[in-house]
Amino acid sequence: MKRYTFIFSLFFLIFLPQLNAQGIDVGFHLGLSTPNDKIANIYNKNQVKLDNGTIGNLISKGMDAGYHLAFKGRIGLADNADLYLGFGYHKFPQTDIEVKDPQTGKVLATLKSTTNIIPISAGLNLYPIRSFIGIYATGDLSYNYISSSVESKIGGVDVPLSTSPTEGRLGFGVGAGIDVSLGLILLNVEAKYNYINFIGKEDKEDPKNYLSVAVGVYF
Repeated sequence: MKRYTFIFSLFFLIFLPQLNAQGIDVGFHLGLSTPNDKIANIYNKNQVKLDNGTIGNLISKGMDAGYHLAFKGRIGLADNADLYLGFGYHKFPQTDIEVKDPQTGKVLATLKSTTNIIPISAGLNLYPIRSFIGIYATGDLSYNYISSSVESKIGGVDVPLSTSPTEGRLGFGVGAGIDVSLGLILLNVEAKYNYINFIGKEDKEDPKNYLSVAVGVYF
């Protein structure tokens, strides 16, 4: 997390003066990310063959809410519409994936995984109301880089799965937000539903999505 935060902060500090000079508002968001249980299915499969020939079912315990940091730049297209570009970092906490014997239900191993999602997005904000307080609907398209880290040898059982699975998927987001102008800065609250693997799924891959709720500041 520290590495990504440093990179995002460096980008923000270097390009903020240039972007403001071009009439572009730039800012950052901090908030919660609440995933559906399918994001925890990091291997996109239900079974695995262990080294001893045993077949094990992969049973995910689901994920708790995580957090995110995002940076965005807004370009005014009209009085009631902005184009925006952004990228972010969503981190979800460690979760368990049990490997169970399909015949007896015995737990053969427990994998511990963490998942990070880095979306790069472009979208539109449309404002039915825009004055001191602006209310908008938002939608975007995104490329989502999904990476996980896994502890794969638990209880002396070898599980022949990647310990650092990664994938890239195209998705979209829809939501709404509120802007409050305070003169030199603009405060923002936004909630958005993000479908991260709408395009590019493997066969039988489950839909993966999360809800992001954040507060932000624009300059």
